[in-house]
Formats: sequence, C-alpha cells, structure tokens
Amino acid sequence: MVVEVEYAQAWDLEARSPWRPISVGEARERDAAGLPYVVVYRAAGREAPLEVRLVSWRDHYVGLWVYDAQGRRTYDLDMRLLDDPARLLRRYAVGWSYTGPEMAEFDEACPRVTVELFPDGRGRRTEEPQGRGGGSYVTVPRVRDDERWTDRPVFGEWPLLSAQVHGLTEPPVFVITEAANDSSGLAPATCWRPPRPSVPNGSGDRVSSSVAELEGPAFALTSSLPRRDKDNQQAPTTAAPIPTPSTRTVLRDSRAQREPLGGRATVGSPGGANVGMARTWAVIGNGAGTAASGSGAEAGT
Repeated sequence: MVVEVEYAQAWDLEARSPWRPISVGEARERDAAGLPYVVVYRAAGREAPLEVRLVSWRDHYVGLWVYDAQGRRTYDLDMRLLDDPARLLRRYAVGWSYTGPEMAEFDEACPRVTVELFPDGRGRRTEEPQGRGGGSYVTVPRVRDDERWTDRPVFGEWPLLSAQVHGLTEPPVFVITEAANDSSGLAPATCWRPPRPSVPNGSGDRVSSSVAELEGPAFALTSSLPRRDKDNQQAPTTAAPIPTPSTRTVLRDSRAQREPLGGRATVGSPGGANVGMARTWAVIGNGAGTAASGSGAEAGT
C-alpha cells in the first residue's frame, strides 16, 4: 500500500488539515533544532488521514492521533523523553471504539480504554465499555518493557504506528508529498500544540513560561481539587513530597486541546517557585496497544 507523507509546522484539529506545509528538508532542520512539526500520513482515495504525528523534542514530546474513515480520532498516544534521549516512554494512550458511523467524535457514550504507564514499571488500565458515566473497570496492564518503551527513531525512519489498526498486512511504501504553503499569519487556536508547562496567576515574574525542568529529588504536590475543611471552607490538599523520576522532570499537560478535564495541580520547587500543571493523562490504543506496533518507515526522506 502506498502511503503519502506530508510535513507541516502544525495540524489544525478542527479543519483536519496541515497548517503551513513545509518541505522534508525544512522538517529535518526543525527536527534537529528540536522545533515542533507534524507528519501527516494519507492513503489515496481517503479524505481523512491515517494518522498525524506531532514531534517536539524541545518539549520532550511526541504525540499521535489516529483517524478513522469518517474523520474521527480513534486513538491518542502520548510519548515522552525522560532521562534517556534514545528512547520514548509510551506514557498515555486512549482508544475510542465507536459503535457506528453516525456516532460523533468523543461521544460520551463511546466505549473507551485508557492506559497509563509509568517509568518505574507501574501502570493503570481503565476500561469504560459504556462510555463516560457508565461504569469502569480498572486493572493493572500486563506490559513488557519493550511495550512500555520504544526506541527513538531518527528522522525519516518512523514506522506507520497505526498500520495494524488500518488493516495493513505488509509494510507500506512511503511517498513524500509537498503541498503549496498557502498559510499566513499566526497559527489558528485550533492547531494542535505540544503540551507546555503552565504558570499560576501572579507568578509569571517568578517562573518563566518556558520552564521545562526542575532540579531536586522531590517536590511537594498541592492539588486544587475541591476539599472542605472542618468549617466547610474549601481548601487545597497537600500531599507529602513525592519522588520525581529524575532531576529532569518535565511538566506538561498532555491533554492540551483535547477533552476538557477539571482539576489542577501545583508543584512547588525547593527554591520557592510554583509551577501549575493541569492533570496529566496518557494512552496505548484500542485496549490492545495495536496502534503502538507499526510497520514500515518513512523511506525516501
């Protein structure tokens, strides 16, 4: 099967189209510089893409959306660079199983499976067979180390991660396409962006908006989820200091521009700076991790 590969600076989630297409050479330069870019995979005769990947090495992040023939997102994979720059942690994955072509994208009644994996070997699998609000089953996923981690491919050698989802039985043949750049001005608000750290109100002069790393063996985690004290007044809940995976701890909201979620957390560093972070999420696709096992590579790049 021939798969067309297109590069762009961003992907418009609402329009389902690339923003500011770029050449493979420009994409290679952005990859080397750590700047964000997207890779779009398409099949001839199909309007919706097979998958779209967002790469941003400066943010220690690679994200993936898989689309069905109706243009609905069916799988979300969040991968992170931690201590080892040669491998990625499949941190979070969600798979939606639409019950019919008429079901809307992310319908509340859509069955879904969410898998969260942690670098220390822990994990959690949440199955919601009747969608949100219909009850869930939480288990510990049985994941091998080579399923938890994946080698970081060099530019141009990524496989089509959704190959099995789309029924491809043989490695695809990649053909690079370059569209005319007809985009101008700032990227629309609907463009998919790498997760970035957020800063609480009033602390902008203490913490740079580009903060990506905090030093220290532990931080105190304060949740702003509602809690009532003995006088029925809302108050934050502070947990004991929690160990971080390493001294290079990247704070990100991996659900940026996706399903809205409530609750925030504030991480205080020993130096006194506070960095706000929306709830972290992550996924392994359709409950069986099929989208994580791809085939082929971007030949010709």
